[in-house]
This record gives sequence, structure tokens and C-alpha cells, in this order.
Amino acid sequence: MRRTVVVLIAWVSCACLLEAAPPADKNAQTQMLSSEQVRAILDQAVSGDGFDPGTPFKDVLAFFTKQYHLKFIVDQGAFRKAYQIERAEDLPVSTSKYVNIRLSTVLDYLTEPFDATWVQCGTEIWIVPKSLVGQRLKGQTINIDFANTALDQVLRELSSRTGSSIVLDRRRCAEQAEEKITAAFKNVSLGSALKIVANMVELQAVLIGKVFYVTTPENAARLRKEEAERLEREAPSAEFKLGDLPTPPVLRPLKRFEKEYKD
Repeated sequence: MRRTVVVLIAWVSCACLLEAAPPADKNAQTQMLSSEQVRAILDQAVSGDGFDPGTPFKDVLAFFTKQYHLKFIVDQGAFRKAYQIERAEDLPVSTSKYVNIRLSTVLDYLTEPFDATWVQCGTEIWIVPKSLVGQRLKGQTINIDFANTALDQVLRELSSRTGSSIVLDRRRCAEQAEEKITAAFKNVSLGSALKIVANMVELQAVLIGKVFYVTTPENAARLRKEEAERLEREAPSAEFKLGDLPTPPVLRPLKRFEKEYKD
């Protein structure tokens, strides 16, 4: 028998939102894009002449803003908290010429040298330290209502609204996927909304990298432990300082990424 679960949430998220820098190029005129359109742009293959060594990261982001009408935000507070870096947008970056590579992959290469990454939050792309990815993804605010909606569709809608990857463990949770959810979320963090929705059908949501995975409590506990161990292994051994950053790698190998895109 299918269960229908009803809940009303009207709560302002208390998730800690770190101080953010303004967009990389204040004067850039960005188009009004949906989160789906932003995701599609990040997934498209791009080519470019690369960026000379020592190019300020803010100049690279300004270039991408102009070329692809994307809105980038460097999370200054997060870099200050994680690495004691005051002006992360001034970090030097470089790449060689890149051909037919996903824009998201180019961003991965650019941010990797200073142990950072990018995350999509709705229509914005945030540059954050890897150690604070979860805080940024979970903390984004949503306003959405569901009325007698299957769990599977609820998760799809949350993913569409936020641009976040949300995956349901269908192998273990096929029955729960069809259970109905009725809920009204007002100014609630995505992390809290997912926790509540999953709990309604006796499941749990766990963040693995940049992906929210909804699965059984037992599997979620195992995955949380593995993820915590991974983050501990990959944590930087020393504080990053502007003058101590390694020379950023060039974009390579091109052929592997060209094949990845074609496949």
C-alpha cells in the first residue's frame, strides 16, 4: 500500500552562509538563464587559446561570463575560512590551448591547483574550497510546493530548480520512488528539504562529492563513512598561501577529453 505523507515547512534556513564576493565582472551583462540552461552550457564542448601563466582568476571568469553569459561568484569568506586567502579571485591560473573540451572540465583544471572547485547553485556558479562544497550545496535556499507528488518526481524537480545532481537509489528504493509527498518549503535550505523528504519515506540523503544520493539508512551510513575518509585523505596537508601556490597545470591530455565528449 502506498503512503501519502503531508508536511508544511515554513522555516528560514539557519545554515551558515559564508561571505561571498560579487560576480567576477560587475559590468558583464548576463542573460536570464534557467538552471537547466546553465547546466547545458557547462556540459557543452568549448575551445580556446588558453590563458597565460599568472592570469588573475577574476580575468578568466570575466572572460567566461562574457562568452557564455554565466554568473560566477568567488566565495571569499569560504577561502578565508579554509585557507586564510583574502582575495581568492586574484589567484594566478593558466591553461594551454584547449580544443573540444567541456567547459566544466576547463573549470576543474583552473581550480584544482588551489584545492578549489565549482558548484552550480541555481543559476549561479560558485567557486569554493573543496572542503566546503557540501556547505555551499546544502545551504542554497529553495521555495517550492509539492501536492501528492511521487518521491521520484520531487527529487527531479529539486534538481531542476537548483541545478544540483540528485540521484535516487532505485535498486534499493524502487517502492519508495512512487510514494506520494505533499510539502510546502518556504525559505528552506536544500539540505534540510532533502533530509525531510527522504525521512518521510524512511530513506536518507547523503552527499557524495557534488551529488546528493537518496538511499536506505544502512547504505547512507556506509557511504557517509567512506566519503568522510575520502575527504580526510584528500585534505591539503598545509595552509594555502598566495605566494606558495604551485604553478597551475596546463590543460592536457586533450585527446582523452575529446573522446570523453564524443562518447
